[in-house]
Amino acid sequence: MAERRSRRVPVEEEQFFELEYLGRKGLRCGIGSVNASTDTDGVEDVTLDIAGEIFAKTLPVKIGDLPESSALRGKRRPHMAENGKECTLELENSIPFGEEPSIARKIRMEEGLMACTLDIRMRASCRVKTLSAGGLAISGALRKVLFPGSGLPDVDFEGLEEGAVFYDAPELPLLAVFETKKSCLAFAPGDDLWRWYSAEKFNGKSRFVMCKQDGKVRFLWEIFSLDPGIEELPDGRNIRLTYLLSWKLKRAEKLKKYKFRDSFNMASADFQESFCRKNADGRVEQTGCFACQGTENILKKYVRSLLENAEEGDRFAVTNVSPGVCWNASHLERAKAKNLAHRDLTALMDFRAWARRQLARKGATLELVAVEDSPLKGWMNLL
Repeated sequence: MAERRSRRVPVEEEQFFELEYLGRKGLRCGIGSVNASTDTDGVEDVTLDIAGEIFAKTLPVKIGDLPESSALRGKRRPHMAENGKECTLELENSIPFGEEPSIARKIRMEEGLMACTLDIRMRASCRVKTLSAGGLAISGALRKVLFPGSGLPDVDFEGLEEGAVFYDAPELPLLAVFETKKSCLAFAPGDDLWRWYSAEKFNGKSRFVMCKQDGKVRFLWEIFSLDPGIEELPDGRNIRLTYLLSWKLKRAEKLKKYKFRDSFNMASADFQESFCRKNADGRVEQTGCFACQGTENILKKYVRSLLENAEEGDRFAVTNVSPGVCWNASHLERAKAKNLAHRDLTALMDFRAWARRQLARKGATLELVAVEDSPLKGWMNLL
């Protein structure tokens, strides 16, 4: 029986999502002191409020010269899970100019985690030299910005001059943490790294920038920018980008032991080679890639095996979890591409959400326990 020291919320303090309709202004869903609201200042806005201490607000997409801020507000669809532990908001906007592209967002929230999907929909005739996926504005009494596991130095945000750029790269950080005195927020890109970094296909460049502006972090996502001299522009196409936000409140909590009734150890599981993570140099690792259907089927089979005997209060675990980057394109059902960079973190979060829904019928749950040296440990609800 595996044991893990972790923070545990007593049953009597169990919290559930609340959903509120804000008329034509949008929607709000919240749990405890954390809220996500749509249409806060414009149709492009989704704002995450963490206890009034730190805020993350989406920035408008820009397709060539067409900004999302000029879009017409479309449908707003809320969904609440039966157990009250998940809430999903679906938003659509359309730009009534040019080739009339549209932008859709899907925001799925569970306690401590927000999974975001951004769809940019363009006709083939929507040909542009630049495409910005917007980004995030992070505000609050920010003190530091950290990039765990990257080797990059911590940033003293308080000491930065206004306008200072402290991150500028053709790739996103795999983990960025924004800290105030009482809370912190983490950003991580989703599985689809090849879409974030597709600029080379069009002989263009990607650029991701963090700077200090008006006392906030302005985190900009330029998906591609073509050289001004290029005359033949690529056809417009649909682009889907995913990312994750996770948060913590820095308050004293008594540490208790989790006792797992049963666990699945990723380190000792026998995954066939085609299920395993492949590095950029072609080396195959021992652990299964969570974005692979084969790995997912094995984990789901494990969860289903628990359902018959699971009881109220049971806690199960998948241990030695180590999310990473994989290059095996067959995991994305794109075998002809051979190599496509993807990260399996979002797929792992989706599996956990599915497993918890299944086990909730028996009053049980499932935790993910990261390997000891993972920079994600403590983030994305990984123990």
